[in-house]
Amino acid sequence: AFSAFTRRSRYAHILAVVDKTPAGVAEQLRKFADGQVDSSILAKSITPKKSPQLAFVFSGQGGQWAGMGLQLMQQEPVFRRWMEEIDLVFEKLAGWSLLAELRKEEEESKINDTVIVQPAVMAIQISLVKLYEHYGISPTGIVGHSIGEVAAGFAAGALTLQQAVQVIYHRSQAQNMASGQGGMLAVGLALEDARKVFAGYEGRVSIGAVNGPGMLALSGDPEPLEQIAKVLEARGVFNRPVRVQVAYHSHHMDQIHGVMQETLAEVQGNRTTTPLYSTVTGKCETGEHLNADYWFQNARNPVLFTTALGAMLEHNFDTFIEIGPHPVLVSGSEALFKQLDSDGMMMPSMTRREPEATVFLQSLAQLTARGLEPNANVL
Repeated sequence: AFSAFTRRSRYAHILAVVDKTPAGVAEQLRKFADGQVDSSILAKSITPKKSPQLAFVFSGQGGQWAGMGLQLMQQEPVFRRWMEEIDLVFEKLAGWSLLAELRKEEEESKINDTVIVQPAVMAIQISLVKLYEHYGISPTGIVGHSIGEVAAGFAAGALTLQQAVQVIYHRSQAQNMASGQGGMLAVGLALEDARKVFAGYEGRVSIGAVNGPGMLALSGDPEPLEQIAKVLEARGVFNRPVRVQVAYHSHHMDQIHGVMQETLAEVQGNRTTTPLYSTVTGKCETGEHLNADYWFQNARNPVLFTTALGAMLEHNFDTFIEIGPHPVLVSGSEALFKQLDSDGMMMPSMTRREPEATVFLQSLAQLTARGLEPNANVL
C-alpha cells in the first residue's frame, strides 16, 4: 500500500479497497477479481494531472443526517479531537452540546432544526479539514456555499475557531427567528428561465441559490412557490420542495438584519492564508470582508456558487473535494465542468449511506490517482 501511494506511476484507472486488516484487503481484491463490485470497492477512471490544483468546497445545508460523523469519531482520533474541541467552544456560548445532539437516536434527533444543523455541519467540516491535513492534504483554494462559508473562512485562515463558532451560533439563532414563514423549491432551470417563471411574484419569491447551470433553488413565500411548482410539473420540469424550516436567502431574512449586526458586531475577518472565494460576490476575497454586514449578506443574498466555481476554474483549479456530510454540490459542479469543457473533477469526503472512513480513505486514493501526494506514513 505504501508503494502504491509513493512509488507507482499514475495511470487513468484506479482500484481502491479499504479494510482494517491485510486479510480483509485480500478478500476485497478477490471480490473484485470475481466481479463482485459494491460500494466498498472504488473502481473508476481518473485523468492524472502533473500539478493538480486542489480546492475544498464547503457545502451548505441539505446533506445532514442523524448521527453524522460518529463513525469517523470512533475510527479517526484527529477527527474526534477536533469535534470535541469545537463542541467545548460551542457549549460555552450556547449552553448545550452539539455532540449530545448528534448522539441522539434518529427518532429523537432534531438535526434538521436550524439552530442544530448549521453548527453541526460546521463542526463536521472543520474536523474533516483537519483530518485531511493529518493525511497530508491541504487545498490551494477554498469556497463555501451559504453556511459553508463559515468553515471555509476558518480553513482559509480568515477566522479563528472562536470566531467561526460565534458566527455560526448567532447566524443560526437569528435565522431561526424566521422559522415557518416561508419555503424553498429546487428547480431544474437556467437562471434566466427561472426569473421568467416567478415573474409577477417579485418581492415574494427570489433566487435562493445557483448550484449549477440548470440547478437553482427558489426561496420565498409558500403560496407562490406552490403555484410555481404546479406550473413546472405541468411542463415536465424538475422541481422539489427543499426540506428547510426557513426561507433562506429571501426577503424573510430582512427581519434579522439588526440582530445579526448587533450580535456579530465584534467579528472581523483577517487576511487569508489560502485564497478564499465568496459565494456572495462570486470573486476571490481577502478575508477582511468577513464582518457583520457580510454575514447578513451571506444569509440574505443569493448563493452565487456557480459564479464562484467558474472563477476558480478560470484560475486553473481542477480538483475539488466537497467538504460536508453528504455531497449536494457534485452534480451541479460536474454540469458546469461539462458546460465549460473543463477536465475538473469533484469527489465527496463523506456520504450518508456508506461507511464514513471508507469514503474518506477512498477520496485520498482518488487524490493520489489525480497526482496529489498524501502522507503515506500515516495511512
